[in-house]
Amino acid sequence: MRPTAIRFATATMLTGLGLIHGVGFRCPAAFANPVPGFIEHWNAGTTAGWTGGDFYSNPGTGGQLGAGDGYLVMSTPGTPPSNILYLGARVSTSDFTGNWIAAGITHVQFWLNDVGTPDPLEIHFVIGWYQNFWQYDTGFIPPAGSWASFVVDLTRGPTGWTQIINSASPPGTYLTALENVQTVLIRHDKAPYIQHPDEIAADVGLDELSLLGDGAGVPLSGRPTSRAVELRAPYPNPSHGAVSMTFESFDGSPVHLEIVDVAGRLIRHDVLGSPAPGLHSWIWDGRTDAGVTAQAGSFRARVYSASGGTGRPFVWLGGGR
Repeated sequence: MRPTAIRFATATMLTGLGLIHGVGFRCPAAFANPVPGFIEHWNAGTTAGWTGGDFYSNPGTGGQLGAGDGYLVMSTPGTPPSNILYLGARVSTSDFTGNWIAAGITHVQFWLNDVGTPDPLEIHFVIGWYQNFWQYDTGFIPPAGSWASFVVDLTRGPTGWTQIINSASPPGTYLTALENVQTVLIRHDKAPYIQHPDEIAADVGLDELSLLGDGAGVPLSGRPTSRAVELRAPYPNPSHGAVSMTFESFDGSPVHLEIVDVAGRLIRHDVLGSPAPGLHSWIWDGRTDAGVTAQAGSFRARVYSASGGTGRPFVWLGGGR
């Protein structure tokens, strides 16, 4: 949906509820709107106002642009004296706060790097304010020891998004979250998505976070960058039978396909040896690696190569119908 259409839909919805101009709607104080084209570089060797509950650093070099390019490292060592295991960082600076719809911001792009020891990461984008937060359902799997670009599409919400906090009165919506952005959050999480993320002892690099406007496209500036495998929404979802996983690969390297249950257990793993770049499909028949039928429930599909990948949640209702 174009920003103009989003603005119209938002105004219509709020007028119908008698909530235009915030009347009867509890939301953050007004901010100046962010600017499409803004890029968080982290070049100054600082964390640039990004904070949270874990550990943050900036090596000052080795970012997406190479030598001399700083980037943000988020870390949860998970060892004494620290027991912090929620991996993520948030920002509430004026570069990000305000009305994203009025500003015409349609996409967010950033680069991720699974620095250090490879970790089972799924990084999500979260936006809104403290009473109304929405998380992008697609999880980003960064490549080990290299940078890959990932893009968040704001125009298709609320489809593909989960409201993880909803304490506003009246209840907040996806559109009002975008109109009243107070905080942007990048965090590790696994389905099902709730207010509190899943714990992990890991570290990940974040760089070149860009706010993109309608028609601006997706810039791939800087040095050559890996492009992660893109998994489309599992279909059908929910399903009583086989589930189709359609994905696009770009680098010709082996592609790993995983089905993970709600407890985080890997129940099915397959590898496609060096498929040609392009669209591919893989069917999960509901069986585990042991050949038995899985219990019905919530699952995640993870598809990735050496260049990284994506994960998406789905519900399997069991076979036999």
